[in-house]
Amino acid sequence: MKGVMGRLCTALALAAVCGGARAAQAGDNVVQFGWLHLMPNSDSTPLHTELKPSLIGTLAGVQSSFDSPGTSARVGAADTVALITTHFLTQHFAVQFVGGVPARVDISGAGLVKPTGLLGNFLNVDLGAPQNNPLVSVQEWTPVALLQYYFGRPAGVWHPYLGLGVSYAWFSGYSVNGEFRKSLESNFGNVLSLATGHSGPTSVSASASRSWNPVYNAGLSYDISRHWGIATSLTYSPLASTATINVSAQDGTVLASSKTRLSQNALITALLVNYRFHF
Repeated sequence: MKGVMGRLCTALALAAVCGGARAAQAGDNVVQFGWLHLMPNSDSTPLHTELKPSLIGTLAGVQSSFDSPGTSARVGAADTVALITTHFLTQHFAVQFVGGVPARVDISGAGLVKPTGLLGNFLNVDLGAPQNNPLVSVQEWTPVALLQYYFGRPAGVWHPYLGLGVSYAWFSGYSVNGEFRKSLESNFGNVLSLATGHSGPTSVSASASRSWNPVYNAGLSYDISRHWGIATSLTYSPLASTATINVSAQDGTVLASSKTRLSQNALITALLVNYRFHF
């Protein structure tokens, strides 16, 4: 193993010398392709639920608006592929755009959602039940724009950098867990449908609000040759959005809507291959 690593280091060194490795110049462009690992440190507010008012619910002591203390949601870790482009304004300043394949993340829950009054003892949903989790799976789109500063000597091959920017987050491809869907429909949907005079089956849908979020970035790149290199980076983004679960009647009327403010505070690590060119 030591022999293989030694030969690899020698090969990289020779490639740097023979290829004329140098720092990026104004007007240079870098395309990066690689792996991203998302590590959300998530937390949320307790779920707040709005029910469509009904006479039966009022007589039973069910409030049309209630909170569920002890409930929460969290986002799981994920991996995806990144495609990044960088344009150097000078030897030290660059603008970078981060895209790639949107990560598919799982959202899990904890705690009991139940209405007020006596019905709450019979009609409730356990967000933490194993069969209900993850509650929702979703694709997370977070393109990023960064302004970066590259340190080090222009003639060097190692280039540490810092970046500051912004991301715009939105979500698509919502997939609600089948058992969680059944639990919501049987414990809320069917009862509310009957109480409010809406016939037919109910449906469950998920959504999340879009948001702008700051991004903080630090990394290190290494020039193998004039055109090729490798890089690693660590990015922090305090992403936040409002997540919503709706139970709707067949005609589209929303019978129950539960919301939580979900914060991810994500750390993102990257391993990348660089290709630099100029035009």
